[in-house]
Parts: sequence; C-alpha cells; structure tokens
Amino acid sequence: MSIQEKNGIWYAVIMYRDPLTNKKKYKWVRAGKSSKEAEKLERSLRTDLDRGNITFSDKTTLEKFLNQWLEIVIKPNLRASTYANYKVQIKNISKNLGNTDLIKLKAPQIQAHYNSELQRPLKKDKDGNVVKTVRPTSVRLQHSILTMALDKAVEWQLIPKNPCNFTDPPQKNKPKNAAYAPQHVQTAIDIAEDTNLYLPVLLGFLCGLRRGEICGLRWSDLNLREKYAKVQHSLDRMNIDDAIRLHKDGIVAWYGYPSKDNKSVLALGPVKTDESEGYVSLPTIVINELRMELLAQIIQMERLGPSYHDHDFVWIWDDGRPHDPDYLYHSFKKMIRRQNKAVDDDSKIPANEKEARKLPDIRPHDMRHTHATLLLRSKIDTKIVSQKLRHKKASFTQDYYQHVHKDMQEETANVMDEMFGKKDD
Repeated sequence: MSIQEKNGIWYAVIMYRDPLTNKKKYKWVRAGKSSKEAEKLERSLRTDLDRGNITFSDKTTLEKFLNQWLEIVIKPNLRASTYANYKVQIKNISKNLGNTDLIKLKAPQIQAHYNSELQRPLKKDKDGNVVKTVRPTSVRLQHSILTMALDKAVEWQLIPKNPCNFTDPPQKNKPKNAAYAPQHVQTAIDIAEDTNLYLPVLLGFLCGLRRGEICGLRWSDLNLREKYAKVQHSLDRMNIDDAIRLHKDGIVAWYGYPSKDNKSVLALGPVKTDESEGYVSLPTIVINELRMELLAQIIQMERLGPSYHDHDFVWIWDDGRPHDPDYLYHSFKKMIRRQNKAVDDDSKIPANEKEARKLPDIRPHDMRHTHATLLLRSKIDTKIVSQKLRHKKASFTQDYYQHVHKDMQEETANVMDEMFGKKDD
C-alpha cells in the first residue's frame, strides 16, 4: 500500500492479487489535494484491510464467480458426480441471479430467487396445468452451494459478508425412509431370482450397498472364503474428461458404454465419502450366489473368448460389460410394476387382499434403507448398524432412522406393561 499523486490529486493505492487468477492488481482510492489526506486515508484503509472490511471487485458477475469457484475448488476435491450436480444447480441459480455483480448481491435478491424456484414448473399435464414444481430440498441444495461459494468469496476478500446468512431457505422435504417389511423383501428376492436383478437385489437388501457400489463391485474386492467385500469404488456415469482425470489420479476407470452423444462414460471412481469405503460382511445366501455367478462367468468367458470384456466386474451383461446404475434403477422399478400387475391380474387372489399382496413402490436406494431398518428392528446396536452402512457418525444413523428408534422405544413401554401392568380379571 502506498500514496501516489496524479494530475494534482492524491490517492491511496492498494496492491492486491486477484484470488481467482493470482494476477497482481492495483486499486486507486481518491484522497484529496494534499499528501496528508492521502496518508490519513492510507492508514484507515490499512486498518480496514487488516480487519477484513475491504473487498476488491472487478465487477465479476455471480455466474462468472460461481463457475470459477466450481473449477478451482470443487472439481479437484469432490467426486465427478458431485461436480456435475453442482454444475446443474449453478445453472439454476444463474437463471435469476447470474447477471448480478457479485459485490452488489443482496439477501432480498437471493430470497426472491428461492421463492421463484419453488414456483418453477417441472412438469405439466396435457392441458398445460402445472402438476409438479421444484421441491424444497432442491432449493435447499442451491442454498447450500451458494452459501459455500460465497463463504469462499468472503475468504478471498471479494465481498465483505455472505448475504446467504440473512436469508430463510426452505426446509428440506422430510425423507420418506421407504423400507420394506421382511415379507416384502422375501417377495422381491423370490421374483428376482430368475432374472439378472437377483444379485443386485441381494446386495442391496441383505448387504446395504448403494446402486453405484453394486455396479462397481469387482471380484478383486471380494473375499469369498472370509465372507466379506471391501467397498472402495462406485461405478458412475460421468463426463469423459472427468473419467480421464480420475484415471490419471490412479483410480481405475472403465471407458466403455458411452452415452448416445458420446459425452459421458461409465467410470469407476471413488465412493460417496471417505467413510463409505470399508468392509461389509456378506451373508451365506449372498456368498453362495456369488460363487455360482463366478463359475458362470468363467464358463461364459471361455465360450466367448476374445469377444468377452474381462473388466473384473461382478454384476455384468453376458459379454462382461458392467451395468449402468441407471439401468439398475429402471429395471428395479419395472420389476415392482410387473409384480403388482401380476397381482391385479390374478383372479385367484381375493379383491380385498390384492393391495396387501403388492410391493410398495420404492427406489433401489431404499434397499439400503430397508437393510438398516431391519437391523435396527432386530435390536442390532446403532453403532454396529452405522459401521455396516459406513456412515461417518453413529449420530447420523440415529437421526436418519428416528422413526425406527421411536417404535423401539414404544416397545420398551410395552415390555413394562407386560411385566407390571394390571391384569384384567
């Protein structure tokens, strides 16, 4: 920081580096016609600079900043799928706020954006009536991303305060915690047994794996003798450049099965979080199916010869290619619909029993919720369940499955009633 005179006017001059480009820049602040005024202003500015009250802006728009933050901070540090999700949400944020100068962004503008998003139609019926709008959880995610980005803008001295801290974002939708009862699980296993969904259904319901983890499981991750799997990768569809970056970082990637536009591939990347990587014990029924699958793959490999794609994946097509997690999602949903249609079409089932015979419409990820719920209802300690699910903290498991714990608490009261309650004559 210094003082400079130019055309009879004195200025306090601040030298700083652009945190986004690291280029050296100068900010000239007019003081007056005397060097003493400039010296006084320079001392004041130095104090404000030390306190973090001065920000530097070159009229960067919010959209420009968010995209730079995405590339500098998020892309190198988070999963490619997370990066892709953030990119979509930043596009949504930029629709209303993108052209606003970063330094001029205020809380009321952000709040208005949240309110507008909650009204934004996602789906209309054939008559043009809105039947679905953006969910509060999606807007809450936008808020979280914007808050993180603007916290970094404060840290980089681009803005003095984070305006997100003065907004009221919508609360997340309460998770449905959809989970099957044991009889539903048994039905799902039975109807999947003669299909290519049998193995993922077992790994989801009985082991608690996520769909990307199911698709990314490899034989080298398994110890069939000791009955465990080391879950350390997730197979996800991602941008080709991101897949190449993962490969360069030493993570095995599979560059096959491109999308129709050839912009994305299935790639084997890291699991959801560091805590998600870990050992999972496997029930005997799963071990037996894995052994049969391994034998079938060896026979198929010999039969197809060079046409077989040997990439070490456990759940595969007949030629060795791994399955896309989206394929698992849609096939799983179709399996449920087929079962429920079969119940409707079965004239031997009484009409008043049909609904009870049907399977609730859940997602593949709800197999994981079912696994956790069944363990907790079986009185398995929360810490053990948390370890099995590979959650970061047991408190998260406790909070997320509060509905199960509430029922278990009520059971303790019933036990006391049975032991000490008055008996009817």
